[in-house]
Amino acid sequence: NLWVAVNAALTQYEGRAAIHGVYVDITERKKIEEELRQSERRYRLLAENMQDVVWLMDLTTNEFTYVSPSVQRLRGYTAEEVLTMPVGEALTPESQKLITAEIEKALPSFLAGVPHDPPALELEQPCRDGTTVWTEAIGRLVLNEQTGHIEVYGLSRDLTERKAKEAEIRRLNNLTMVERLKIPI
Repeated sequence: NLWVAVNAALTQYEGRAAIHGVYVDITERKKIEEELRQSERRYRLLAENMQDVVWLMDLTTNEFTYVSPSVQRLRGYTAEEVLTMPVGEALTPESQKLITAEIEKALPSFLAGVPHDPPALELEQPCRDGTTVWTEAIGRLVLNEQTGHIEVYGLSRDLTERKAKEAEIRRLNNLTMVERLKIPI
């Protein structure tokens, strides 16, 4: 297929109405646009169908700019609801302090252009039903070239199962020898 862009204008030529036009081959541009659409679909499909929550936060405005739909399975809120919430409502006060301290620690290195490998943080997040859920979150500071704002690109993973197993291990370690002998194998 050949794609062309046409620019035409009505004009006079030797006393008669005529159309003056220019045709430009835009086949390559259309091919690149389609590849970009396909790439966008793949990344959106990935982000919107994974169990982990993908999120973007603008540090200048202190607002989420993207939250994947998987947040609803994790916390009970839709992505749209989370986008309208103050960022502080996404974490318990203790977890908010932890992540704020980590960002403050990483920011000078980031601004100086020094690579920084962010640690995975265990954070407690409130859920719609009034409970909380423990998550492992990792975020990377990135400069948004369009806005000039520093953003955090992050991923949060549900730690409920791991936390339950850790609690069971602690419980078993605290058993007396007699209690341990009674545990079925």
